[in-house]
Amino acid sequence: MFVVLWYIVDLVYVTLHIYYQPMGFNIENTYVLRMNRLTDKSTDFNPELTVKDDMTALREIAGRLSRHPEVESVCISQNSIPYNEGCSGASFRFPDNDTVWISTMDRWTTPEYYKVFRFRNIDGSGHESLVKALEKNTIIVPVDVADYYPDATFHGKDLLGKEVRMSDTNFRIAALTEPVRYDHYNIAGKPFTGTYIGTYLSDEQMETVENVAYLELSLRVREGVDDGFVERLMNDADRIYQVGNVYILDVTPLSKVRTASEIDNDNELRTQFCILFFLLLNIFLGVIGTFWFRTQQRRGEVALRMAMGANRKNIFYRLITESLLLLSMSALPAVLIAFNIGYTELVDISQMAFTVPRF
Repeated sequence: MFVVLWYIVDLVYVTLHIYYQPMGFNIENTYVLRMNRLTDKSTDFNPELTVKDDMTALREIAGRLSRHPEVESVCISQNSIPYNEGCSGASFRFPDNDTVWISTMDRWTTPEYYKVFRFRNIDGSGHESLVKALEKNTIIVPVDVADYYPDATFHGKDLLGKEVRMSDTNFRIAALTEPVRYDHYNIAGKPFTGTYIGTYLSDEQMETVENVAYLELSLRVREGVDDGFVERLMNDADRIYQVGNVYILDVTPLSKVRTASEIDNDNELRTQFCILFFLLLNIFLGVIGTFWFRTQQRRGEVALRMAMGANRKNIFYRLITESLLLLSMSALPAVLIAFNIGYTELVDISQMAFTVPRF
């Protein structure tokens, strides 16, 4: 029972340790707007407008939103919002090393993405420097992007300013952000669960997507105006934020996107807590019942000791000492078994190494 309890405690400890690590970004007061295109069933539909016109309309809507008095910043991205269920992949290598490709998520965005979601530059200059750093010929990566690849030419802060090769084009790493995680249940530093390659989403690249429904328009509102913002925005959607054939389909807080993305893991964590509570309750009742039974069986011995001059305090300390000694003797084998389970890596070490503090 003690070994099973330790295993569950270890599982919960690792999960919570990861859960409360920094995320590397901030989604407070942020929303994602899903866009769509009118069909020929709408009276406002213009059949002469092309994909290029739609993308121009999307940028115009983003510009209008950025001038909204309650909006702080706006960005456009493709499959790149935090807690997104899917992601695109990208790879780069250093020119002098054609054998090691660093592969991870591709964050295909406009520069304001780093302002909307409050990414942090490792040099302490904040998100504004990241907005300025992202251009057509540059990329932004987290400082730990190459840590998973020990044979890569550069790691950590040495990545800054280096030239890399992506597909058939050279890019320069213009800025490094603090480590980023995909969600609260994955660690930073691993491909597709933390690291990313931030690339510039140009007007031409937006047109290759062909449909505005495949793009995300995200925004951050100013402090104190979050309450009721969605309703106020949608009231003006048809009048102000419909341009050409492009319109706002819906607005979702990023907090709801996070909840939907992590719900399975959240439920699993609650299950772990329930099992842990059940085991603790059973062990507590079992220990209390055993010691109570032993005390009842020794009532004659207790009476004899009191008749020979022992006081209640001495008898109490004697029973407690015996109980603790028996508990220690039974716990020692359990501790050895638990340590060997961890030492032989029968517990999950993919997210956290088995160390003495963890044990």
